[in-house]
Amino acid sequence: MLWRKLMQIFIYFTALFAFVFLAALLVRVLRKKGKNSLQYLLILYIIAVMGWIFFLFFEDASRRLGNLQAAWILERGKCFFITLVPIWILFMSHAFAQDGKYLTKLAYLVMADPVITQFGLWTDNRFHLYYSSLFVRGRAIGLFSAAHIMIFFTVMAVALVYLVLFMRKASKELHFQALLLIVCTALPVFVNILFIANT
Repeated sequence: MLWRKLMQIFIYFTALFAFVFLAALLVRVLRKKGKNSLQYLLILYIIAVMGWIFFLFFEDASRRLGNLQAAWILERGKCFFITLVPIWILFMSHAFAQDGKYLTKLAYLVMADPVITQFGLWTDNRFHLYYSSLFVRGRAIGLFSAAHIMIFFTVMAVALVYLVLFMRKASKELHFQALLLIVCTALPVFVNILFIANT
């Protein structure tokens, strides 16, 4: 019980630090003049992560205060931003690996994940497409939930491949930045794997 409490405190402080750091980074990027497409993608990515953290905190606070209706709504907001994070990572990693070239139109199909996930969450009471009576390792899972998990891991795997390609062709001065991007991209994947394995 004590270990779980300490872990929760660690997660809260880490999330708070990440939020403050990203807010400062966002202000710095927004103040730059003549922004390129990669900087706009970075802005969208930062907003997505900050939105994820913001909704996560307020969802948890609502649950602790016993306001389950507000927590239910805030969870949908959190899930919206969660589905955007891998998309912006994919677009940024592709831009790095392909010298700023845009993804093909087919790749934009990953933008359907936020729409499908939100539809599944908001209509689950009626259609049972996100949470259902099917249990995997003690966790209720539906068709849309399974699709979201598969899309998340596929998109993140492709993004990691792009980042490795970028690191291989980048100059030695950029190796540290490329390695940092790979670690920051692999971390959410690792956390999600642990979360799924423990539930």
